[in-house]
Amino acid sequence: MKKKVKQRGLGKTLVKISRAQDAGLLPDNIIMINMSDKNLQKIFTPKKLELLNLVLNNERLTVGGIAEELGRKKEAVSTDLKLLKKYGLVEMPREGRIKRPIASFQAIQLIPNPTRK
Repeated sequence: MKKKVKQRGLGKTLVKISRAQDAGLLPDNIIMINMSDKNLQKIFTPKKLELLNLVLNNERLTVGGIAEELGRKKEAVSTDLKLLKKYGLVEMPREGRIKRPIASFQAIQLIPNPTRK
C-alpha cells in the first residue's frame, strides 16, 4: 500500500495551481516569485506598479515612450524595467536599437507565505 505524502507550503500551492490551470481557471502564463517582504516592497512600489500597468496595456511603447507617458526620466524607467525583468515580470525584446517592453503576465496575485515570520 502506497503511503500518502502530505504536501506542505509551496509544493501544496503548486499542486493547487496546476489543478486550477488544468481546469482552465488560470491563464497560461503564471510567474511564481518567492521573495522576502523587503524585496516585495522594492518591486511593487506605486511607480513600478504604474509602469507595469502601462506595459501590460500598451505593448507597442518603447522605453522612451513609456518614460514620456509617465513623466519620468528614461534612465529611471530603464532601471525599473531591468529590475522587473530580473524577476520575470517583463520581457525586453529588441527591434534593432529599440526595446519595447512586454508584460510576462496577465494578472498579478500576491499570495502571503504563511511559513515566513
